[in-house]
Amino acid sequence: RPSPRDLLALAVLGLAFFGLFPWLFTLSLQYTTAARGALALATAPLMALGIATVLRMEPFGVVKLAAVLTAIIGVAIALSGDPKALEAVGPDYWIGDLIMLGAAAIAASYSVGAKPLLARHPALMVTCLSMIAGAVGLAVPAGVIAVQSGLPSFDTGGLIAVLFLGIGGGVLQFGLWVWAV
Repeated sequence: RPSPRDLLALAVLGLAFFGLFPWLFTLSLQYTTAARGALALATAPLMALGIATVLRMEPFGVVKLAAVLTAIIGVAIALSGDPKALEAVGPDYWIGDLIMLGAAAIAASYSVGAKPLLARHPALMVTCLSMIAGAVGLAVPAGVIAVQSGLPSFDTGGLIAVLFLGIGGGVLQFGLWVWAV
């Protein structure tokens, strides 16, 4: 059984990763493209290494520094892109890029913060408790939106898509990711 301190840590991590992260992820794609968003999100492992190094949870050597710098330069080059392609995205593409970098920082923080919890508890339990905290955290703003604009209506195809994304894109994908951490 997790201690009250571990439960609190799981709740905070869950609110951030399973609540704030998906909201920021979706918000970023209103301003930038999926390709640019994916490149920005690709910085999450680099951020996790930086956070773990600052917290002295992982040593930072010359080889790791070279790898991180190479990856950061690669992402920067890819994000600089073709000026004509940036015009097609719109003038506020950088807002989406920054929001996605914030989402990547949350993912990195979850990776580092969950690691000690995963050493003490099964990955499935950590994932479930984190997801419950995130779902509860999202329930409040979702309820406010539902009251203001009404419940969405789904046809069979829409319901299947929601179930697929919730189970495949949420539970299965994040469960495997946490297990890998």
